[in-house]
Amino acid sequence: MAVKQIGFKLVMNDGENKKTYQVALDEKKSENFLNFGIGDKVDCSVIGIPGYEVQITGGSDIAGFPMKKGIHQERAAVMVGEGRDRKRRTYAGERTHKNTSQINAKIIKKGDVPIEEILEKISPKKE
Repeated sequence: MAVKQIGFKLVMNDGENKKTYQVALDEKKSENFLNFGIGDKVDCSVIGIPGYEVQITGGSDIAGFPMKKGIHQERAAVMVGEGRDRKRRTYAGERTHKNTSQINAKIIKKGDVPIEEILEKISPKKE
């Protein structure tokens, strides 16, 4: 029986500052990220981060299997390796779906306001 995921986590990497930011998305905001594939660009204004754009680089599903480009189904077991060293590995598909638990992305366009200030308003840190 498949478990219905309620929202997921967006992990954004800023290559210039060498920092990573995590945003927990509720079910409504998660719908804006459904059916995007690895390499697709997404405008973050739909989740409350105006002026920022990210490119999806990977992720994982609720069972922890990593997303892999080239797999067009929700999950698949494929043979990887060469010769006698081939092993069966299970991967999640390249497109986000309702059972995706985490999306990894890199920031490709920045807005006027620093992302730290925006994220404090969206989800303040607990002290």
